[in-house]
Amino acid sequence: AQATWSGVQEAAAEMCATARFFDPNFDSATQVAQIQDAITSGEYQAFVIQSNDGNSVVPVVEEAVAAGIVVVGEFTPIGTDYGSIEPQVEGMTSYVGTSIVANGEGLAELGVMACESLGVDPCKVAYLEGFRSLPLDNARTEAVKKGLEAAEGVEIVASPEGGYTQASGLAATQDVLQANPDVNVIIGSSQAILGAEQALTEAGITGVALIGNGAPRQAVAAVKEDRWF
Repeated sequence: AQATWSGVQEAAAEMCATARFFDPNFDSATQVAQIQDAITSGEYQAFVIQSNDGNSVVPVVEEAVAAGIVVVGEFTPIGTDYGSIEPQVEGMTSYVGTSIVANGEGLAELGVMACESLGVDPCKVAYLEGFRSLPLDNARTEAVKKGLEAAEGVEIVASPEGGYTQASGLAATQDVLQANPDVNVIIGSSQAILGAEQALTEAGITGVALIGNGAPRQAVAAVKEDRWF
């Protein structure tokens, strides 16, 4: 989110525009209220919305469009279909991002590939979910689990909430390792996987394939250095 905000600021500056950041701290009700207040203020000509709940923001997005505000969705589809990349609200300008369902399917595919590369049967996989309070994370988790469960010789041994920080990934992985020290593959957000890597190092466990969702520079470096799958 911080990286996206930096990009928005850079693009705004190039167009001699100003931009303001509203932080709902992953709370859907707070975000809806913030959008409503921004509409009422009459100060803004465009919204870039990273929705926490694509469905809950639909009414205020419709209100923004009716008020003549340009609305762009990013990262999370605005609407009920997390498998689509098409704008789901009439009059909305565009959506910049990917299908959350396809993202989950891709993670599952990488998990199966990692299991095949390790050559173990059963291959024990832990999936560090994002936030269970967010519908997009639930849609992604469902797609990940469906893909892993369909693969022969792959077993999901844990799926704790790993969140989106190194600290939360560290705590979640420590819990996973207590119950499943023989885990073979761990999948989660790139931030959480940084924590998972730390937990494995501290526990002296090697040979676990790590898969991070997202491509910040730290994750790209980890893949290039063969630390992550």
